[in-house]
Amino acid sequence: MFSSTYLSLLLCVTNAVVGEGSAKEGQPVSVGIPKLSDEEHISLGVPLEQRCRACQAVTFQLRQSLGRQRQRKGDKPLSETIYLETMEQVCKGTEKWDQYGYQEFAGGNILQGPGILKQQCYGGGVR
Repeated sequence: MFSSTYLSLLLCVTNAVVGEGSAKEGQPVSVGIPKLSDEEHISLGVPLEQRCRACQAVTFQLRQSLGRQRQRKGDKPLSETIYLETMEQVCKGTEKWDQYGYQEFAGGNILQGPGILKQQCYGGGVR
């Protein structure tokens, strides 16, 4: 799912992270592209160590899309059909997933993007 858009995703995420004030104004910023493992590079699915973060991303996108559906419906409950169609649109929609990519962190790569919590490293692992 992520393999065909790695470079653009990485650049988007890197630009977003750098834009959060990590450098002083007027000073050059050095940014590198993460080195991907074989699994990250060729996998059509999500690598095992990134599944929690991918789940956060999917949950965030579903919550956003269902929230928009609820606003349209007002006080009426959403039908099962709307839930299923919304889930299908989120899973098939590529424009939402272009916002995600890998970032180097503590000697490894972590998936970053909207809805994924910013993480800190404790004892060599991401938590």
